[in-house]
Amino acid sequence: MKLKFLAPAALVLSLAGTSTQSCLAQAPGSNSDPRVNAIYSLLQNGKAREALSQLNAVPNPSAMDQYMKAQALELLGQPVKAAEFYHVAVTQDAQNELFRKKSVDSYLAICKCDEAIEVCNEGSKLATDPKRKQRYDDKIKEIEKLKQNFVIGADNIARHKREHNSQLQQAMENNK
Repeated sequence: MKLKFLAPAALVLSLAGTSTQSCLAQAPGSNSDPRVNAIYSLLQNGKAREALSQLNAVPNPSAMDQYMKAQALELLGQPVKAAEFYHVAVTQDAQNELFRKKSVDSYLAICKCDEAIEVCNEGSKLATDPKRKQRYDDKIKEIEKLKQNFVIGADNIARHKREHNSQLQQAMENNK
């Protein structure tokens, strides 16, 4: 269970081009706020409902609160809601590469490629490091290819349905 929450910090290295230490400094478990640490601990122990309950009681949720809410929703099998909260987190803290990476990944998990591209475009515009900018641009190209594959797949499914319906109709006519 713990790997699920540590993985974003490690995965962000490929997109953000930052050091492991820098990423882990952004991870919720390293926060000095006891409330955040308590909620993060609940998430690490798979107690997503309890964490979400505490997060819903926060009057003015921070970007970290939004990130942890997304993590809880992901654990509870609500990827669409999780994507919304990852996006809120990255909107509140636009420079946080971990939040941006998770936002992109969550949009891709629910096949919202255009939204993922938008988050990458924003990251590319904000990037001051040419390598980081290039990573975002490369990710956009990768997502564009994924979109093309979705279209091809949808076309193939539609073609197979038409063929199947045609064969079914012929079989029914032959049985009359």
